[in-house]
Amino acid sequence: MAILAQFPLQSVLLPGMPLGLHVFEPRYLQLMEDIAATDGRFGVVMITRGSEVGGADQRAEVGTLAELVAGAPTADGRLMIEAVGVERFRVTRWLDDDPYPRADVEPWTPLMSESAKQALGTARERFGILLSLVSELGADVGSIDVPDGGIEALYGMAVAAPVSTLDRYRILAAPEADEAAAILIGSLDGLVEVLRFRLQDG
Repeated sequence: MAILAQFPLQSVLLPGMPLGLHVFEPRYLQLMEDIAATDGRFGVVMITRGSEVGGADQRAEVGTLAELVAGAPTADGRLMIEAVGVERFRVTRWLDDDPYPRADVEPWTPLMSESAKQALGTARERFGILLSLVSELGADVGSIDVPDGGIEALYGMAVAAPVSTLDRYRILAAPEADEAAAILIGSLDGLVEVLRFRLQDG
């Protein structure tokens, strides 16, 4: 286990997903100063109840390790931060917010079983259909790049597609990769249905 500074958000960060932050609360400015002096890593967990500002929020127990990529101060003392999701973790114990949220965490890598690989293939098929439909609607999908295989490909599709926040968290929190893939397939199927309806209606 390791103690990791946490930045709770009302959105979900997946491994491989870019994250932009506008940091202005004193406690999170301190967090950024502290991690910049060490390894540049912090945790991102979804807020399940409450607000991003002011504290007194309730937080999810599964999050993503983020790595600081760049940071720039503004004239009024705020910070513009760029980070990227690295890997998921599970919170084993929340510590006092002193001065910012912290938790004991452990890495939680999902098992890529044979059934998960098959489900990932199905998800790729659905994802390809989704991109084709989006292209028919006039959007440029040429720049979309998803890793070739493994859990990285699953997360990559969930980042590239307009998957809901709830489904993204369900994918992140799924105990194993085959369950995460099944959630992604269900979400992609719903998106495909909506796009087909739009094309027929148009």
